[in-house]
Parts: sequence; structure tokens; C-alpha cells
Amino acid sequence: MVAVRPEAGSAGTATVRRRSTLRPLVAGGLGSVLITLGSATRGSPFTEHRPGSWFFQLGPGGANGRFVGVVAVYVGLLALLGAWVSLLGESPAPRRRRLWAALAAFGGPLVFAGPLFSQDAYSYLAQGQMLSRGLDPYRAGAAALGPGGYLTHVAPIWRHAISPYGPGFERLVEGLVLASGHRLLGALALWRLVSLASVAVLAWAVPELARATGHDPSRAALWGVLNPLVLVTLLGGMHNDAEMIALVAAGLVAAVRGRPYLGTVLCSLGAEVKAPALLAVVFLAWWAGRRDGHATGWRRVGDVVAHLALAGAVLAAVGAASGLGWGFVRAAVTPGKVVSWLDPVTALGLALSHLAAAAGLGAHRGAFVTAGRAAGLAAAGVLALVLLLRSSRRSWPVHLGGAFLALALLGPVVWPWYETWGIVLLGVGAGALSGRRAGALLALSALGCAADFPSARVLASGSPGLVAVGWTAVAVVLAAAAYLNLPRPSRSSLEP
Repeated sequence: MVAVRPEAGSAGTATVRRRSTLRPLVAGGLGSVLITLGSATRGSPFTEHRPGSWFFQLGPGGANGRFVGVVAVYVGLLALLGAWVSLLGESPAPRRRRLWAALAAFGGPLVFAGPLFSQDAYSYLAQGQMLSRGLDPYRAGAAALGPGGYLTHVAPIWRHAISPYGPGFERLVEGLVLASGHRLLGALALWRLVSLASVAVLAWAVPELARATGHDPSRAALWGVLNPLVLVTLLGGMHNDAEMIALVAAGLVAAVRGRPYLGTVLCSLGAEVKAPALLAVVFLAWWAGRRDGHATGWRRVGDVVAHLALAGAVLAAVGAASGLGWGFVRAAVTPGKVVSWLDPVTALGLALSHLAAAAGLGAHRGAFVTAGRAAGLAAAGVLALVLLLRSSRRSWPVHLGGAFLALALLGPVVWPWYETWGIVLLGVGAGALSGRRAGALLALSALGCAADFPSARVLASGSPGLVAVGWTAVAVVLAAAAYLNLPRPSRSSLEP
């Protein structure tokens, strides 16, 4: 009898360990399910709910339905963040199989959610519909489509805005619209598949890039791919930033594997989605162009010029092949239409305009905002140059992530999905970050998830009884998530 106790104890310990390893996956999966269901509630402020906007909607709507939906999304995000933090705290880092399981648990339910936190996906497809009808998205906004149909779901602020995206991207969304037979829901489903494929590329490229530069690939996947901000905005929100950063990450992998010109071509295709991808070409050329790492400064400048010339040739070729040319250059400042106190450099300009008005000098709001934004872009450029010059063969992809993040935070408009440009690449070296820097990256990711939350007045809507039930549900679900995430003592440790 004594001889079999160790085996029984070992089996019991293994069972408890398996259960403990499942807890973050279950909690994160539960969180994603709640986000999906809560956003689908009629009246939820997190998605578009007009008829024909998505495949299904839940609940009766009204103030009560809106309140239930908001509570579900709040709780789901908190549970997802808690599960992610629990995985970050594991030592050693989870193995590849477990990471893929976590990606399926965290991201799988989001595949069934409508476009989360913005209506940008509808804008993309409306531009594709314009092209399919012979309209130029570089000369007119989606309003040219006329009332109804695709235009119904485009956010009012963007209905008259021309497209800032490259011709390759525009032909892609046109192809999706044509493949769907011009049906919006079909085009949305195809676009979700493109977003899913982009996240899958990141799930391959980020660990590969970490491995090639001497970093921990599991930690890189945890920080750069399983990050809730990445999943919620790129997969759930279906923002085209997913395609841009996926192409950039694949290009960097090609570069560190000794094929820098292929890397530049891939990054240039990323710039066909969003122009900031060209910043990756500069970093790539500076380091990957000379594999020995001992090139002089002027030779490296020559490499940068050569790679940027190649990037220009790629952009010109795509523009010519698409028949759309360089029209997107005129619209490069389109996102700057939004003026918000939440954007640091814009807030600086607004504050200065108020001070000038108080001093009797006149508000001059537009001039101050323009000056603040110009200063922000200049500061981002200086920071990018400093990061480039301080980078090494091991750290340059991470420094590129820092430059992307500086550009996102100091640009004219700060959207949470812009932050993913930097977070994905910073994740490559996150395993080597100090506690303070890792904490800052974690906090930035968590704040990004909450950036589009509605005001507290929405949470107070609905009947008093429902409000009480809702907050009770918050407490219960958070307690359950905490239970699922907390480590449990092994059975053997409880035996006398």
C-alpha cells in the first residue's frame, strides 16, 4: 500500500496541474464569449446595430438591453485581461501547443462578433463598393454611393472623407465586395477571414522573429499576439492595421533570414494598407542590408536609400497595375479630421488655444492644433532616429516597435488600434524588459482596451432593479474569473 502512494499522489498532482493550466484559458474564453454576446445586444454602444449590420442581434433593446450589453462587455474585457496576465505570470513560459490553445480560446469567440468599437470595417467595404461601381475613393467619399446600402453603416464623420489607403488595399476590398455579390454581410464575412489570416501570420511571425534575434518566442507570442488589445481591435474590430502589421512582421522575418529585399517588398505592400509601414523599411535596411553588422554609417545610409527606392518602385507598380495611381497621397491627412482632447498633441494645441483666448490674444484653435500636431510628428521622428541609432542586431525589431508606438501616440489622432503597430513588435523582446517597462506595456495594453468605453451614464441606464442585478453579475463573474485564474495548492501539499 505504501508503495503505490507516490503514484497516486503523482496522478493527483498531475490532475490538479492540468486543471490549473486550463483556468486562464477557460477564463479568457469566457471573457471573449461575454464580449461577443454583450456587443451583439441591441442598443450596445460597442457595435453597429442598424438592420443588416451583422448576422445576429440579441435582446429586446432599449435602455435595459443596452445596460446588459455594456455590463457583459465590461466583465468580458476584465476577464480576458485577467487571463492574459495570469499567463504572463507563468514560469516557465507556456509551450507552443498551449499558446495556440490560448489563442483559440481568447480569439475564437471574437470571430463571431460584429465589428467591435468602431465602424471602420464598413468604411473599407463601402470604398470597395465605390470602386466596383466605377467611383474613385480618392476623389469622393462613401456618400457618393447614395443613401441606403453600404452607406447606412459608415460613421457620419467619414462619409465625405476620401480614402487614405493604398490602391492595393482598395482593389482587395473591391474584390471582396465582388466575391460577395455586393452583399454587405458576405463582404464582412470575407473581411473577417482576412483579419483572421492576418492574426495567424502574426502568430507565426512574432515568435520566429524573436527566435531569430535571440529572444524568447513564447514570451513574444504572449505579449505581441495574445495581447487582448491586439485580439479585440485587430480580430474583433477588423481594422486594416492587422494586414499592415502582418505584412511588416513577415517582411522582418524575411530580412533576419537573409532576404532583406524580399522583406522590403513585403513591408512596401504593408504601406499599401497604411503608409507608416515604410518606417520598417528604414530599420530593415539599416541593419539587415549588411549582414556582418560592421558597415559604416554612410554605407548604411546608402542601403536605406536603395531600399526606399525599391519601396517606391513597388508602390508605383501597384498603383499602375491597379489603375489608381498615387491618389491616396492626397488623402494622407484624412484621419486628422478628428479633434479630441484624448490625443496628446491635439490636447496640447487645444490647451494653448484656451490659454491664448484667456490672455486676450484670440483662440486661434486651428492654428494651435496644427502646430501641436506638427510638433508631435517632429518629436516622433526624432525619437525614431534615436531608436534607430541605438539599436543593435538583436534589438532593432524591438526598437522599430518603439518607433511605431511613438508615431502612434504622438500622431494627429490616437486610436487604440494604432498602438498595436508598436505593441506587436515590442512583444518580440518583451521577455527581456525590465519590470517597470513591462508594467508600462501592460498598462498601455489594458488602457487601450478601455479607450472606447461609453460614459458612466450608459451604465446607469435601465431600471434600478436591473442596474442592481447587473452589478451583482459583475461581482459574481469577476469572482469566478479570479477563482479560475488563481493558482491552487496541489493535493499532495494538503495531505498530512
